[in-house]
Amino acid sequence: MPESKPKVWAKLPMTPSELEEGSEKSAVHFGLMVRRGAKYGLRIRRDTYASISKVSSHWFPRQQDVARWEAESEIFEDADHKIYTDVWCELHQKDALENFDLNMERFEALSAREFDLALEMVVLSYPKMQEVIDLNDWVDGSVVYIMVLDQFKQAYVGIARSAGGMKKRIRQHWSSNKQFDRLLHGPVNESKISIDSFRALDTTQIFAMRIKSPEAMENQILESFPSKFVLNRIAGGTPQNSNELRWLENLKFLNDFLP
Repeated sequence: MPESKPKVWAKLPMTPSELEEGSEKSAVHFGLMVRRGAKYGLRIRRDTYASISKVSSHWFPRQQDVARWEAESEIFEDADHKIYTDVWCELHQKDALENFDLNMERFEALSAREFDLALEMVVLSYPKMQEVIDLNDWVDGSVVYIMVLDQFKQAYVGIARSAGGMKKRIRQHWSSNKQFDRLLHGPVNESKISIDSFRALDTTQIFAMRIKSPEAMENQILESFPSKFVLNRIAGGTPQNSNELRWLENLKFLNDFLP
C-alpha cells in the first residue's frame, strides 16, 4: 500500500460547537468567495438542518396516479396537495433530526485512516484525475468529480457537463439546500444526508477528471468506494425511471400515516 500523500486542504475539526455554532461569515474556498446566507452558514448545522417548509416539492396532477393521490390525502391540508399538514411536518422534522444524529454518530465511528486509504486508492486508479485547487479553472467541458468531506469521512461522486462546468455545479451544491420533504430517502435509520445539505466549508478536497462521456465513469468511481464512505443516494448517471424513484422516496410519507 503506498503512503498517503499530503492533503492540500487542511482537515477541519468536527465538534459539537463547530456543528452548532459555525461563526464564519465568508471565506475564499477553492478560489471562490463563499458567504453565509441569512439562514444557513458555511458548515452544516443541526439547528438549521430540518427547518419546516409546508410546501410540497413532490406535487403531481391527480390524473397521473389517482390511487396514490387518494392514499396521500391525509398528509395535506389543501385539496390541491400542495401544502402539508402541521402534524406531518412535525413528525417529518422529528424523523429528519433523528436521522441527522444517526448519520453523525456513524461518521464519527468511521476510521479516518481507512477513509484516506480508500480515497487514495480511487484517485490513483485514474491517472487523469487531478486535485482541484481553483474551481475557476473548471468552467467548461464534461467532468466527473469527487467532493471530499474529510471531517465526516465521506465522498460524493458527481458529473458536470452543462454551461459553467464543474465550477457552477459545485457552487450549486454549496448554495442550494435539500427540500424539507426530501431530507429522508428511505428509512430513518438508513437514509443518507444529501450532499446538498452540507455547506461550502464542509468540502475539504476536490478531485476531477475531464472525460467525454462521464456517466459510466461516475458509476465506476462510485462503485470503487466502500459504500460507508459515500454520500450518493442513488447510482450515478441519469435515472431511468424518475417516477419510480419519486415513489420510493415518498414511501416514508405514507408509512407515517397509513396503518
